Amino acid sequence: MRDRGLAHDRFLRVLDVGSHDRNGTLRDVVQPLLPQAIYVGIDKEAGPNVDLVHDIEQRRPEGYFDLILCTNVLEHTVYPQHAAIHMVEALAPGGWIIVTVPWDIHIHDRPDRWRISPDGMECMFGHLEEFKSDFHKGDCIDTWAVGRRK
Repeated sequence: MRDRGLAHDRFLRVLDVGSHDRNGTLRDVVQPLLPQAIYVGIDKEAGPNVDLVHDIEQRRPEGYFDLILCTNVLEHTVYPQHAAIHMVEALAPGGWIIVTVPWDIHIHDRPDRWRISPDGMECMFGHLEEFKSDFHKGDCIDTWAVGRRK
């Protein structure tokens, strides 16, 4: 992604949606890669790795972000489409979004409401430039999506 606008020497704002540290955090991965970035973790509830209590389903976060990460969150929302709209609204021009959701996994961390296919991801994020979505098989099968705002 460095070739496409996320360079180390650039001032970046990173938003981690659903950042509550339940079994690890993306902050530990992202900050060494983008040391100049301002990293903001949001979640519906206060807790470790949460900088701001914020419900992404209800409204967009303040400001604009160059990179939005949303990993294994949408399956817990009531209205994943609302969360998707608010995340895209918070993307800065040229900003990237990366979203993952489990596909083939047991019910976990209730409420666990949705399984979203690549086609579902396209419905929510397909209007973004350079959009891609597919399945990834690791310990379980996940659906991922990535896209960039014009």
